[in-house]
Amino acid sequence: GYLWKARLDGSQAMKLGTSPAFYSLPECSNDSSKIAFVMGAALGWLDEDASNIYELKIIAAAGGAPVYVSHVWSPNSHVTWSSDNTRLFYDELDAGAPSGDIPPATRLVSIQTDGIDKKMHVKFTAVFSALPSPDRN
Repeated sequence: GYLWKARLDGSQAMKLGTSPAFYSLPECSNDSSKIAFVMGAALGWLDEDASNIYELKIIAAAGGAPVYVSHVWSPNSHVTWSSDNTRLFYDELDAGAPSGDIPPATRLVSIQTDGIDKKMHVKFTAVFSALPSPDRN
């Protein structure tokens, strides 16, 4: 399917992609100029090793082609922007955790919007999702 992002001002919704794929959890930057989202193979969530199936991407709110930032381990990685719009924070499953962990270990990571300087901030056990507080403090 395709993912549409409704505009906050109530104007026409915007299509984030034209490729048949899995699109998930779009998040607007604080200045509303860009949208981050997770994209992957339409049926990739059925694959046992999804390590390179999902990608974190950014698209200009005005439209255009999505830009690759990084791969992500889960189609349901929640994404949020840093207050200065230079980094993306997201949760990811810990690929090194034993496969029997239910729920699995989760890490809160961030990466610059150009795809460099990935940092792991904190690791949780028995947590599915983690994000910084809304005021980023």
